[in-house]
Amino acid sequence: MPTIDALTHPQLLALVRFIEACQRLRGSIHWRTTFYDCTRRGDFAPFAKAEEGKYLRELMDEFGPLVVCYLKTADVMRAAAGGPPFRIERG
Repeated sequence: MPTIDALTHPQLLALVRFIEACQRLRGSIHWRTTFYDCTRRGDFAPFAKAEEGKYLRELMDEFGPLVVCYLKTADVMRAAAGGPPFRIERG
């Protein structure tokens, strides 16, 4: 089973920025529905810049949108801050 530290640093940072943009633009911490909707339409705007969208697509292609949506926000933020890795399964 792969771990979150298997993600590239840009993928992890892009996901963190996406989560923060959802909080800022939607006023909501419910980023998972927005992420899934963005993957279905193939565009992460306005929640991510084009380069970050590329990393989010890589993340989605590697693990699948449902697996990414199961990630806990606190775990993602902790991993991005240099905290311990956590396990995720491939989609």
